[in-house]
Amino acid sequence: MENISGTVNKAIDVLEIFLQKEGEFRLTELASLTGMDKSTTYRLASTLVKRRFLRQPKKNGKYSLGLKRVECSFAIRRNLKFIDLAYLYLGKLNASRNAAVNLTILDEDKSLVIEEIGISSAGLPMDTPVAKRLPLHATACGKVLLASMSEQERKAFYSRNELKAFSRATITGVFELETELARINNTGVAFDLEEYKPGQRAIAAPVFEKNGRVAAAASLVVPSGCSSKAELNSLAEAIKNCVRELSQAIRQQG
Repeated sequence: MENISGTVNKAIDVLEIFLQKEGEFRLTELASLTGMDKSTTYRLASTLVKRRFLRQPKKNGKYSLGLKRVECSFAIRRNLKFIDLAYLYLGKLNASRNAAVNLTILDEDKSLVIEEIGISSAGLPMDTPVAKRLPLHATACGKVLLASMSEQERKAFYSRNELKAFSRATITGVFELETELARINNTGVAFDLEEYKPGQRAIAAPVFEKNGRVAAAASLVVPSGCSSKAELNSLAEAIKNCVRELSQAIRQQG
């Protein structure tokens, strides 16, 4: 059983190279990135090609992600039924507020981006691609997800994770972060004021499931130079109204 589990883990290590990095890779590159010998890497990659998780159009050529990922994507959307609804409501918000929008869910100790929409006319590109995992304590969506946890769950999170500084504005103290999370639970909205990336601000609010639990967090992302305090407050009301309508639609969903 240990050998089977070890083989599965090694195959996943190969597959995760393609999930973490863009582009195509030669066998020698995969072996180097995974730390495995070429023969083992070849056997694993060949199996993944046969199962359509990877592609290798030319013999002895580079490997790339296979079309099986499309089936996986549809399977995820079937399980997370609110994604299609979220895209509809967040798309309207993106158009009305001229701001980039993303949707994230909790993935272990990270915030996982599962949907993103648009670019603002101010030229702010979305450089947090879908499936990117972001820190909870330094992002608006992440703080919403942290605030939704129980006190015991957060204590366990703090024991496992360092509150790393990504900018001078990042909150790195547990007491300060807990104070911020209490404010988020009280107001229903979280801010990232250049805490994760200088020059970028975000405003997020929770999306609720039918049972009242937080299913995801949605945020508007804007350049810091185009967001006065009044504008941030206006965007906060906009995202709160959007997720309120979205959460109601989720409750009504069959």
